[in-house]
Amino acid sequence: VDLGLFSLLRVAHADLEPGCETRNDRLLVSVVVPVLDGEDTIRACIESLLTQDLPSDRYEVIVVDNGSTDGTGKIVTEYPVRTARELRR
Repeated sequence: VDLGLFSLLRVAHADLEPGCETRNDRLLVSVVVPVLDGEDTIRACIESLLTQDLPSDRYEVIVVDNGSTDGTGKIVTEYPVRTARELRR
């Protein structure tokens, strides 16, 4: 499913980036999912990210809700992901 919602923000490895956070000197990946009013697609996006092949201790999913006014925020809370919410001005 091509959702076009997520961006690979950081791939860090101790040998490539001194001082970066690693767990047991293994590859760590942070996936940032920016979303705005994405209640129709966010569930599939998160489920896809959580069921991929990389072991769960080697990546994190961060969902950034850019001020959604639909049910996106409620859906995101159903999953074991980190969240941030940008308030609309």
